[in-house]
Amino acid sequence: MMMSDLTANLHEIASNAKAWPFAEARALASRLDKMGDTKDEVLFETGYGPSGLPHIGPFGEVVRT
Repeated sequence: MMMSDLTANLHEIASNAKAWPFAEARALASRLDKMGDTKDEVLFETGYGPSGLPHIGPFGEVVRT
């Protein structure tokens, strides 16, 4: 399977997935499309929690910021 075929297959699977991370990703992509932003990428920042492990915070906080 060529990489472009793999990418197309993964895109199709993600587009139809019902799990919440995929649903939220689709909602975010739709929101960015409506904003008319022409950027090709979105930056997500993270930090370290008290345990020293990487932590992105509560999902709601991440979405709002």
